[in-house]
Amino acid sequence: MKQHPTGPRILAIQHADCENLGYFETVLRQLKIPFDYLDVSSGETFPLTLNNYTHLIILGGFMSAYQEREYPWLRYECDLIEYALEREIGIVGICLGAQLIAKVLGASVQKGDRGSEIGWYDLVLTPEAQQDPLLKEFPQQLKALQWHGDTFDLPENAVRLASSSKYENQAFRYGDRVWGLQFHLEVTEDIIQRWLVNHNQRHPVPQQIPPYPIQKATSKNLPKFQTMADRFIEQFIAVTTPVSQSS
Repeated sequence: MKQHPTGPRILAIQHADCENLGYFETVLRQLKIPFDYLDVSSGETFPLTLNNYTHLIILGGFMSAYQEREYPWLRYECDLIEYALEREIGIVGICLGAQLIAKVLGASVQKGDRGSEIGWYDLVLTPEAQQDPLLKEFPQQLKALQWHGDTFDLPENAVRLASSSKYENQAFRYGDRVWGLQFHLEVTEDIIQRWLVNHNQRHPVPQQIPPYPIQKATSKNLPKFQTMADRFIEQFIAVTTPVSQSS
């Protein structure tokens, strides 16, 4: 058996200008793995073939997975995810991306009843994560960057991989080719700063986020977090790149 004849190629589904592959871009460039963006929020679509792609990364966004009336393109995206699942393409969903995967798999997505998680929070990995090919080298407890107000139920037949004190479902694996992460493993310092600015511009003063505590925690936690992002993406590519049947 040998690697897929065209090699791995990533399609990243984007929902907002300030939500991109971030540090994952750095890792993919180091690995010399090509990637493209599909900005579904701006109306970009293509036929549901995905023939040129071996992997799908579904990024975050400020909208909710259940807001199809406000954002009709979410229906198209769910169709695309369903097609990728049928094709057994390697998939990672981040925040909104994880919620959309859960929704396509039949789980409920709803507003979190314990409030938002915005900032660096403790994350605890489950015993199952110690056997997971992408998370097995992560520490059992870590600080992770969160930025969400919604949560999701664990899809049927999925394996829970991480929890926080507020929300039980922080990471899951479905089968051996699909992962959902509620937290933002892809972040850079620049991305976090842009999110702070965008959030505070959109919300009245009582709902604004003081930047300094998050900035201080970012300086402390981000280097180790990015080391874990390196391992995660390298393993994601390694264990999910299809092989050619030719010798």
